[in-house]
Amino acid sequence: KINLWRAPIDNDVHLKKRWMDAGYHRLISQPKNVAAHITGDGEARISVQSLLGARGNPPSFRTRLDYRIRPDGSVIVEAELIPCREDLPPLPRFGIELAMPGRFDRFTWFGRGPHECYADRKESGKLGIYSGTVQEQFVPYIRPQENGNKADVRWAEVTDAEGNGLHFAGDAPLNVSVHHYSTRDMTASSHVHLLTHLNETIVKIDAAQSGIGNHSCGDAPLLEAYKIKAEARTFAVTIRPVHPD
Repeated sequence: KINLWRAPIDNDVHLKKRWMDAGYHRLISQPKNVAAHITGDGEARISVQSLLGARGNPPSFRTRLDYRIRPDGSVIVEAELIPCREDLPPLPRFGIELAMPGRFDRFTWFGRGPHECYADRKESGKLGIYSGTVQEQFVPYIRPQENGNKADVRWAEVTDAEGNGLHFAGDAPLNVSVHHYSTRDMTASSHVHLLTHLNETIVKIDAAQSGIGNHSCGDAPLLEAYKIKAEARTFAVTIRPVHPD
């Protein structure tokens, strides 16, 4: 699904209010049109056009998700976001989210690491290939919030103990995070020990994520360069199966 929400961090104290007033934390997708066909080279193409909005508010966005399913098992997913209104605040993020069974609990990425990195907090991250468990990517802030993002990711893989899983790559460097906790739970829980560990791996693949600011705790104006304006946007990611060598 197209994903615009993140569990607000301590520095989002004022942005959070604007985000919630716009209903970003409770957006619901309402499909309006679905089309599918097979191309001459055996590729299946599915296009889903929807309205994205919060109940009680006018629609916020028109969205399109296109799936190109290739004979080799790979899938190209293209997401498009078009605002319906001019009064929308900057976005928390723009990307897609998917869930995999919990046994897919290994994470490898070629990007900045090994620690969490964000658009305005990544200079200490070194470009390389890193790996670990999904749970090891979780940063246990006392009050749950967005955490564990990897920036400038060229590709990432989520696999099981045998090496079976999925490989993700974008047309441009991505932000990628993996959790055994839902964003809704991290938004609503007051303390880290109250989170519910899921038997799923939640994968978030973002074209962009809002910066996190320059205070260790509290609000500071976010530089314009690290805000994600609510404007027309597209990005694509290729997902393909991986198996042990």
